Amino acid sequence: MKRERKAIIPKRDYANKKLIDTTDEKFQDSPGLQRWAAVENLKIAAQVYNEAGSLKELEQKIATTAATGKEAKQTVRTLENLNQYLGRTEPPKNAQEQPDRDNNPSR
Repeated sequence: MKRERKAIIPKRDYANKKLIDTTDEKFQDSPGLQRWAAVENLKIAAQVYNEAGSLKELEQKIATTAATGKEAKQTVRTLENLNQYLGRTEPPKNAQEQPDRDNNPSR
């Protein structure tokens, strides 16, 4: 009598996933979707915490990641400004349009 082997299901890697934002409208109308997202977010948080080893290491990793993100944003802004200076791109459109100086009656 041979024993059947159970299929080995690989564990999902939750550490590289982003938390699910449950503030979206589709979550408000669906309690089942809210529960699923809460469970997925707990799995992500648990795996990240387990890989960090301690709360202090996790806080350090968060701080490092935040600093890297800020540096990347600053680099992008610098490159955008350089491209604008060199005339390679158009400046971003502002939400408030600047008044046209030639047509400004207040002068």
